[in-house]
Amino acid sequence: MTRTNKQSLEVAIIGGGITGLALALGLLNRGVDFTIYERVQKFEELGVGITFTPNAQRAMEALDPRVLQSFISVATQSSGGTISFVDGFREQGENPHISVEDPFFQVDIKEGFKACRRCDFVDQIAKYIPVENVRFGKSLESVETDDDSGKAILTFRDGEKVKADIVIGCDGIRSRVRTSMFGSGPNSPRAQYSHQLGFRSMVPLEKVVEAIGQKKASKAFVMDKKEWPEFQAGSDSKRYVLPATSEEITNVFADFGPTARTLVSLLPEKLDKWAVFDMLDAPVPTYARGCVCLAGDSAHASTPNHGGGAGAGIEDALVLAEVLAVLMNRSSSKDSGISEALAVYSEVRYGRSQWLVQSSRHIVELFTWKDREYGTDIEKFGQDIKERSHKLWDYDTVGMIQETLQKLEKRLS
Repeated sequence: MTRTNKQSLEVAIIGGGITGLALALGLLNRGVDFTIYERVQKFEELGVGITFTPNAQRAMEALDPRVLQSFISVATQSSGGTISFVDGFREQGENPHISVEDPFFQVDIKEGFKACRRCDFVDQIAKYIPVENVRFGKSLESVETDDDSGKAILTFRDGEKVKADIVIGCDGIRSRVRTSMFGSGPNSPRAQYSHQLGFRSMVPLEKVVEAIGQKKASKAFVMDKKEWPEFQAGSDSKRYVLPATSEEITNVFADFGPTARTLVSLLPEKLDKWAVFDMLDAPVPTYARGCVCLAGDSAHASTPNHGGGAGAGIEDALVLAEVLAVLMNRSSSKDSGISEALAVYSEVRYGRSQWLVQSSRHIVELFTWKDREYGTDIEKFGQDIKERSHKLWDYDTVGMIQETLQKLEKRLS
């Protein structure tokens, strides 16, 4: 079959973050036409560091080797093949023979972790995206479907209207695509405050090494019982970041162990606190409706406790790239199959990504000794963490692709 007999598709990707750019490169690799519509005037990522677990790196390779190479080129490899868990909360443990800051269990990681600065990764991927496939300064207002043509109509805040065969919302936790699909009422799907927050600042690494040693690392979790002050229910406020002081964070960590308190003492007087939002309490019922779908945080925003949220977006991008490549190679004389293909995408991705949202919220209960079933039972706690971690890391990416193609073939036959 010649190229002229194949179906022509115009895909609109809303949002040029990590998920949107990775998807774009996957489509480019498969010859699928697309346009990225990005709200700001250049590609950029909020936040500082990002980690991709082994499953995400396998998905990058399958999506397009250039995605993985972009990451590796700017990433730092973690040392050792294990994650060690210590009790950073208490001055003295229950067992007098074990220091509270000695590891009480470990999780093996064969491949190890790699991490990088978000902006560096985005810069590397963006180098491969043709400039003619990107439109900056395009802030989406709404998405509707033209009943006559079946195409999506995108309306931007500057008044421009654009038609596309497929719209993929990669526009994050404030997704306008999601709002267009499900509405903005009080019971509509949306990201909500998870009662977790992060204090953020930069500290010279040499000071940290001097204070706690080269090999020590600390990740502490504290639950916030209050509502986020700038994002009450029904509020139109978009402030996810508020100012904080060293006194505030010192009070929060006052009852922690010596390593955590030492790290806090290194922080400057003024810093930021970032609200952590997820979609556990108000999830979307599906990731696709007709010719419109969601991917990444717009579909399943999660807390960062598993280190798997961005990786889930990469897995989304891989499934979407595969189903759209199949559609493009169908004869133009057949029906488009767009809604069927996107329904398969949702079916394949929904269960795993929703599990990640739930599990990422739950493991903080384990980390803070607040789980009602396990409490401080280290053996049960450790086994649960290991099972959850390996469910994320050991995911069969090849099997996911095979499942996707089999389901799609059945739908389109």
